[in-house]
Amino acid sequence: MAKTIKRERQTVAALVDNDRVPAHVRHWLERYIAGDEHALEHTVVPQLDSTMEQVQLVYDVLDAQSQETGEHEFPEAARDFIEEYLYQLSEATGIRVWSDPDTAIAALPTMLQMTEDEGDTSPSLIALKMAIRSLTTTRERRYFLKQAASEPYDETEADRHYKAAMKAARILADPRTSFEVRDELENVMMLRRRRRIYF
Repeated sequence: MAKTIKRERQTVAALVDNDRVPAHVRHWLERYIAGDEHALEHTVVPQLDSTMEQVQLVYDVLDAQSQETGEHEFPEAARDFIEEYLYQLSEATGIRVWSDPDTAIAALPTMLQMTEDEGDTSPSLIALKMAIRSLTTTRERRYFLKQAASEPYDETEADRHYKAAMKAARILADPRTSFEVRDELENVMMLRRRRRIYF
């Protein structure tokens, strides 16, 4: 009988040779074995405990959909919040991340590092602004918040279309989106495109 090796005792070489290890992890391990000094460069944000906690939270929330059974369902609004948070970080960094948990956590430390201490694009400020917007109306923000005094009462039609398009893109980019949903979305978008061409 083959002896089972405890996971924490597996060697780096064994992990590199394991096809089940995610590609970005294997790539980093290969760089480390090859003596690439950049692989172990010390960066501020990824070393913080809060970064790892955030990585776990983002992964769990996005992965909740695949864990749902009908009896236990995670609120869609919470997933939307995390997806919007990642979208805002993506806009600030130019790194495009959608709703796939594995992709998101691979890019998250880099996005956090790029936006740390960047004023309007800092992760904490992005999250706070999103939370306030989701809990208040435009009128309330304009009346009580000085920094929101010039915020328009109504978003433009172009703003609404852009947000809808980005939401649709997130759904289409998610590898867990069912074929039926993907097909229906693509049909709707194609129909709208035909109407714009002919009418």
